[in-house]
Amino acid sequence: MGFFKKLFTGKENKKPVVKRTLLNLRIGDFLTYYGEDYEVFAVVDWMEQGLSYKEYKLKKNLNESYWMTAEIDDGELLVLFYTIVNDFKTDIPPARKIKFDNEEYELEETGQAVGKLKSNIASQDMKCKYWYYECTSNEEKVFSIEDYSGDFEASYGIKVLESEIDILPGG
Repeated sequence: MGFFKKLFTGKENKKPVVKRTLLNLRIGDFLTYYGEDYEVFAVVDWMEQGLSYKEYKLKKNLNESYWMTAEIDDGELLVLFYTIVNDFKTDIPPARKIKFDNEEYELEETGQAVGKLKSNIASQDMKCKYWYYECTSNEEKVFSIEDYSGDFEASYGIKVLESEIDILPGG
């Protein structure tokens, strides 16, 4: 129908362009953060006690991937940029205080969330129990331990301002 409409009216039926924000990124979008480019590789829509938030898997290159979360917290956008920590050892449940990279982190929040991961490869339901820590000497630094049904992941992160990230919508 679009071809005939354009042929006979000279107009094409175009979809409206949705302005990308850190709360509606799509697979294939690109972010620039401090001069480094990252592609949105996967999107997870999380739900916890009626609240929702987004998590994005970002690829810098074939060997480096990161996570970024975005949520509205007390009316403000909270964005966290995480680097995965390989071989982090801890008890489950973790202690109230942990050390990482010569800094101490204190448990701020623990909970459980359910989500749906979407990527170009697959879509899957997820469950996660998490422990969220904040650095005792620098409130911008955070640490997270997550349990995905027995698969554990640890990551350290930093709070990011929306103005520090540029978004380039993908195809």
